[in-house]
Amino acid sequence: MLQNLMDAYWDKLDITREEKMQIHPSSLSSLCLREYFYILSGKWIRLNPPVEMKKLLSRAKTIHLEIQNIWEELGILIGTWVCLNCEAKVDGKRPVACPVCQKSKFIYSEVPLSCEKYLMIGSADAILEIDGKRGLGEIKTINTYKFFKLEKPETQHIEQIHCYFLMSGLDFAWVIYVNRDNGKYKIFEVARDEKIIDQIKVKAGLLKMCLEKDVPPPLNYDSNNLYCKRKCMTSSLCREHYQEVEDWMKEGETDDKPKRKRGRPRKNNG
Repeated sequence: MLQNLMDAYWDKLDITREEKMQIHPSSLSSLCLREYFYILSGKWIRLNPPVEMKKLLSRAKTIHLEIQNIWEELGILIGTWVCLNCEAKVDGKRPVACPVCQKSKFIYSEVPLSCEKYLMIGSADAILEIDGKRGLGEIKTINTYKFFKLEKPETQHIEQIHCYFLMSGLDFAWVIYVNRDNGKYKIFEVARDEKIIDQIKVKAGLLKMCLEKDVPPPLNYDSNNLYCKRKCMTSSLCREHYQEVEDWMKEGETDDKPKRKRGRPRKNNG
């Protein structure tokens, strides 16, 4: 009976996000620009992920809270604290007592960030201050295989952190990779690189312009790119609506592995 109840919980849990005309750093840094255009423009609807993915994301959220609690105990966590009694908000390090009701129980609120010029919005996991040095704290969870091979921050995570630099004005970050299988971690420092900032501005600016004109961005991959064949959620939409993509995909039809389906085209009722 308990097994059935828990299975039903995970089946019904809906963690899809309503997509608006807002560019999120995590998606901008990890998705093909054309793929992200289809999602933001409403031409493709993301499906609720499978149960195993929901469990992984839930585990990642738990690890985030654990790390934030450690930073809180160390007295290095900076941000907005919400009183659990009266919901008053206090900025800075964790206060001893609420200035309104004098209670001492708080919850940390992740740092909201935005850049209207590029339609960019997101939230950093934390702002930390260590020995007078202030920077972002970013938490990533990975499996044992990736953790063993990890020697530096992943490229997409460096780009994501630079999106946060662009929105926050900060120029330094600590990124902590946590092995979700055993709790071990590796910490790297990331300094602001203006070349990466400029690349993000071009990338986000192009996506914004395409969304405003309702025209998809050009393809930037060669015909044998594995991302398009195996990971892209919207390649069928590319294929259906744009002949140059159809021709391009046919050039490199050498891989028989099936692609994962994580969404569906939005029906045109007009």
